[in-house]
Amino acid sequence: MILLWLVMALMIAASLVYFFVSLQKNLANDDGEKADSFAAIRSEEIANEQEVGRLTGQEAEALLKDLESETQHAQSMDEFVPRHRLFLPNLVSTKYTLLGIFVLVSLGSVTLYQSLGYAKDVAFSQALAAKNTTPKMTLDFLKYRSERYDRAEDWYYLANDYMSSGEYAQAMGAFQAALVKLPEGSADQAEVLVRYAQAIFYNNGNVSSPEMEKVVDKVLALEPKNATALGLKGVAAFDHKAYLKAVLTWQDAARYNDNALERQTLLGAIQSARQAGGISYQQVPALVTRQIALRVIWDKSKIQWHSDDVLLVYALAPGSNMPVAIRRVYPQDLNRPVILTNLDNLMSKQSLEDVGKVDLVVKLSKITAKDLTKGQVIGIKKAVPSNTKAIYAINVTL
Repeated sequence: MILLWLVMALMIAASLVYFFVSLQKNLANDDGEKADSFAAIRSEEIANEQEVGRLTGQEAEALLKDLESETQHAQSMDEFVPRHRLFLPNLVSTKYTLLGIFVLVSLGSVTLYQSLGYAKDVAFSQALAAKNTTPKMTLDFLKYRSERYDRAEDWYYLANDYMSSGEYAQAMGAFQAALVKLPEGSADQAEVLVRYAQAIFYNNGNVSSPEMEKVVDKVLALEPKNATALGLKGVAAFDHKAYLKAVLTWQDAARYNDNALERQTLLGAIQSARQAGGISYQQVPALVTRQIALRVIWDKSKIQWHSDDVLLVYALAPGSNMPVAIRRVYPQDLNRPVILTNLDNLMSKQSLEDVGKVDLVVKLSKITAKDLTKGQVIGIKKAVPSNTKAIYAINVTL
C-alpha cells in the first residue's frame, strides 16, 4: 500500500515538473519572438535617425551591424537549446498529458482508499449513527475489522457477535485469536477466557468438557471470585456427580454474582444438586437465610412505562438511608414478584440478616441517568418483617 502511495506521489511530482518545464519553453519561445520584433523596430529607428541627420552613415552602419550580430546570436541560442533539451510537445499535448496524469492519480487514490477499507469504516459508522445496521452488516464489518487489524479487541467483538447469534464454534475460534493477540499479563485476559469457556460449554450442548474445565481453572487462577467461572465449575462438578462440590461452588458463584436473575438461576441449580446428592441444610447451610417478596401494583390507566424506565426496589433499616438489600428491576419484569434476599446487600455492610424490620421503597429512574438513586420515590411500605413467606403489595403512583 505504501508503494502505491509513493507511485502516485511521484506521478504528481513528475506532472508538476513537466508543467513548469513546458511553461518555461513557451516563455522562451515568446522571448525569441520579442527579440525579432525588437530588431525590426530598432532597424527602423536607426534609419529614421539617419534621415534627420542625427546619425552619420558610418554610425548607422555600425549600429545595424551590432544589431544584426545580436539577432544572429539570439537565433543561434534558440537553435542550440532545443537540440539539448528533452523532447517537449506543444501546449495542447501538454494539457492532455497533465489531464491523463490527473485521472490516473484520482482513480488510484479512490482505489487505494477502497482497498485500505476506509470506505467500509465510514459507511458502517454512518449506518450505525442512522440506526440502519442489520445483524449481517454488523457481522461482516466485524469480520473485516478482525482480518484487517488483527487486534485482540476486534477478535473479541467478533466472538461476542458469534455468541449472540448462536454460532459457538466460530466464537471459539475468534476467542482463541483474541487470546493470542492479548499482551502478556493483560487485565482483560480473565474476561476473554471466561467467555471462551462459555463458548466451549454451549458448543458442547451445555455439557462440561475437559477443555472447558482447563479454561475455567485458568480464569479462577486469575480471579478466584469470578462468578461466571464458578458457575461453570459447578456445572462440571454436577456432571461428574460431585454434588457436594457443586453446591459449594454454586453458592460461591451466587454470593459473588451481581446479577439478581442469575443468582436466582444459581439458587435453583443448588436446590437440584441438594436433591440429587441428598445434601441436607445441616450438612451445608442455606445461602439465602432472609428474603422478602413484594409485588408492584399500578393503575394501568394512569401509568405507562417507557423503554428507558428502571425501578430501584430496596429495603431500608429503620433510621438509615443506606439500603440493606437492593435490586434493579425493569418494567417488563414487574409481572412477577420481586424478591429481596440477604445476598442483595451490594451497597451496605449490613444485610437483611442484621435487621428485624425494614421499609420497602420503590424508586423510578431512567436507565440513562448518571445516578439512579436520584430518581422519584413512587411507592413505600413501612415496618415489614425482614424474613417472611408473605408477598407484600406496594401500590405505586406518579
